[in-house]
Amino acid sequence: MALSVTLAGRDIEFDGLKAYISEPTGTGPHPGVLVIHEIFGLNDQIRHTADRFAADGYTALVVDMFSRGNKAICIMRVMMQSILRDGRGSGFDDLQTARAYLQGLKDVDANRVGVIGFCFGGGYAMLMACRDEETRAASVFYGRAPHDLDEFANACPIVGSYGERDFPGAGSGPETALKIAQKLKRLDKPFSIKVYPGAMHGFFNEERSQTYDPIAAEDAWQRTLSFFDEFIRR
Repeated sequence: MALSVTLAGRDIEFDGLKAYISEPTGTGPHPGVLVIHEIFGLNDQIRHTADRFAADGYTALVVDMFSRGNKAICIMRVMMQSILRDGRGSGFDDLQTARAYLQGLKDVDANRVGVIGFCFGGGYAMLMACRDEETRAASVFYGRAPHDLDEFANACPIVGSYGERDFPGAGSGPETALKIAQKLKRLDKPFSIKVYPGAMHGFFNEERSQTYDPIAAEDAWQRTLSFFDEFIRR
């Protein structure tokens, strides 16, 4: 079902990338959040997610990871980088460019920036948590773990949300959540990983009526806000 909302932000372009930015009211500097979309791209559902962050006092930026050329080719390229090259390539580079752009905005506190991602974007959010030293905290929704779990040695605080009924063997379900939690615990890293009973892949996306789980989605959202309050806003 199509999402029927009035969007509060605006579409922008920078460094050859299309994006959407949503800004809070009041005097800055504000904390910032880089939002990474699902395979569906920069649509109104993910724009609305950015607006929800802005309503909570964050400047939220969604970068369109399919900006550079034909969308089908971009999707294939970024997905191949995610799966076969463990996220290394132009997709990850674009995210770091977007994070730097967000930090450079005059009303954003460059020292208080986090990231959130969903599905394939969740995998990239996990990589940002492990590889991008400027990221203060990450929220990962049903995202894959890095191929080398030792990358978590450099990870920022991570809050992860997974569905019990995610696609078996896809690397984004409860077995991945357990693997990540065990590694982060051994490394004594701040984290909060939760598997939602009965929830499916994509349970946060209110446009996907066949998988949307409003109870799990709201709980995961509140956990994200609380976690970001502790590790980004403070």
